[in-house]
Amino acid sequence: MIQLRGSGLGPAAEAQCVTAWVPEVPLCAGPDVVVPVGGQYRSIVRVTHCAHPNCSPKFTVAPIPGLYRIVWIGVADPAAKEVLPLEQRVSNTFTLLAGS
Repeated sequence: MIQLRGSGLGPAAEAQCVTAWVPEVPLCAGPDVVVPVGGQYRSIVRVTHCAHPNCSPKFTVAPIPGLYRIVWIGVADPAAKEVLPLEQRVSNTFTLLAGS
């Protein structure tokens, strides 16, 4: 089983894991999401960007539209008591378009 705590977005083209956006959600809020081996977890991530300097969330990359991956944060294997390697914590790539 795998436990999930939160997620962020990272540009798909980056060789290293770069966090481009993280939602304003405390990682300790609510129970862990437990995904059985071979299971799936589906969720909706609402992506917003605050252009004002004193608010968040905001993107740390420009331009914002482009290819991204979801990067799971705080993902652990309770049996091994360690965080999973990055390659096991990223999604397939997807295109993020600018909305109005």
